[in-house]
Amino acid sequence: MTDTALERILAIKWEPDDTRVDSHIALLREYLRRAALWAKALNCIDEWPFFDVATHLYPLEPNDEAKVEELNTHFMQTPFYVAGIIEKTCKWFIQWERVKNLPKISEFTLPEPYEPLIKMYERGGIFSTEHGFFDFAIGGFPRGQWQQYDQTIPLLELDAKTLDEIDIYADDASKLGKLIVVNNIKQGVEHWNKWREYHYVAEPDFRGEDFSGKDLSNANLNGAIFDNANLSHANFQRAFLHSATFNNANLEGANFTEADITGAVLSGAINRNTANFTNAINRKEIQDCTSNVIISPLGG
Repeated sequence: MTDTALERILAIKWEPDDTRVDSHIALLREYLRRAALWAKALNCIDEWPFFDVATHLYPLEPNDEAKVEELNTHFMQTPFYVAGIIEKTCKWFIQWERVKNLPKISEFTLPEPYEPLIKMYERGGIFSTEHGFFDFAIGGFPRGQWQQYDQTIPLLELDAKTLDEIDIYADDASKLGKLIVVNNIKQGVEHWNKWREYHYVAEPDFRGEDFSGKDLSNANLNGAIFDNANLSHANFQRAFLHSATFNNANLEGANFTEADITGAVLSGAINRNTANFTNAINRKEIQDCTSNVIISPLGG
């Protein structure tokens, strides 16, 4: 049992914060996704969604009795709504932190199971379960089956800035949508392309974002809005940029080699003459393509 993990639990105030319910729901969904992955890997899907991962891996690992007692004393002083699943998951988190660096854990390339829940508790997230629903003071959602979460793509990073923005933009669909797409592209091209398969986003909004030096090769960026973005030395090699817009975007040293720029609006971009468009594909003639684009019609 690590001191840091114990300190995190002991520092939680256990006071519900209903102003953050949107990030609370997002964090609980992320936990359910991770729990589904672990349940499948450990062959314990009947225990999903709440179970002790560490005990499945190290059933004979002893507890630190002194710290267990300290934790029990803490929960004796918490409000009634903390008892049950919330208290259990905190204890399982402590045990997980104790074993997570042991050899057997490295066999699993899975995300840490309890981190989304602990962050939710730290942000004032309190929930209950009844009749197949997860209920918060404001809002909730049906539990569903583990298979639904097994195939779910993670929607967000768990940093405080992202979570705060989810709460701030909860009633602004356009800003929340931009937040989601930006955080998904940050997780890499492979993740992004898979995410777009499951989530229809006609025009991913990257206006004003900084992608300088980023590797976006082979990314599905059809319809993306890069207006006012910093794309200096970004790598778009073989990326799909059909109908993407680049108004006032900085293209200094950007690499568009073999990228599909059919219908892309490049005329308003900055430093486009320094970008590399070698063998870029344009399925039809467009007025705004640069002079060094090589038109490579497809098909017969």
